[in-house]
Amino acid sequence: MKALRGAIGLVLVAAMVGVAQEPTKPALPVLDAAKMAGMPLFAGLTDAELGVMAGVWQARPYPAGTHLITKGGSFGKVVILDQGKADVRLPNNAVIPMDTGALLGEMEYIDRLPSSADVFCTTDCVFYETDYAALDRLLQEQPKVGIAFLRNVAKIVTGRLRERNEAQR
Repeated sequence: MKALRGAIGLVLVAAMVGVAQEPTKPALPVLDAAKMAGMPLFAGLTDAELGVMAGVWQARPYPAGTHLITKGGSFGKVVILDQGKADVRLPNNAVIPMDTGALLGEMEYIDRLPSSADVFCTTDCVFYETDYAALDRLLQEQPKVGIAFLRNVAKIVTGRLRERNEAQR
């Protein structure tokens, strides 16, 4: 009984003094149909298809300095940069800055070969990510969604290639 009174007393004192509590973490963003509708990766999908596609993406934070993708390694995910900045470092030491909306991991997803570049978070970042198995399952179950998604990935990759070709002229 004496121990119980002592514990209750400590709780009361802590409440009066205002014991520091752990700060709450900000809620991670949700990838919903409205947000997806404005992204080139999801162009041409209906609201219902966007809703299905949204189910395989989760938001995940990464602190500045994170070595997200390692050249020659297996990343196993496709990610979309939602917040922050990241750098792609190519084998020739060129650095390509990535901003909000950037798609990463798509080349490895398509060809299943090791990653072709390193990617580092230059600031705190939040990415929407999906692993290959979840994406493969969705694309098998929803072939129309799969065709539109893969067409959009191809447009993004070929757009980058065209930009680099133009830059070398």
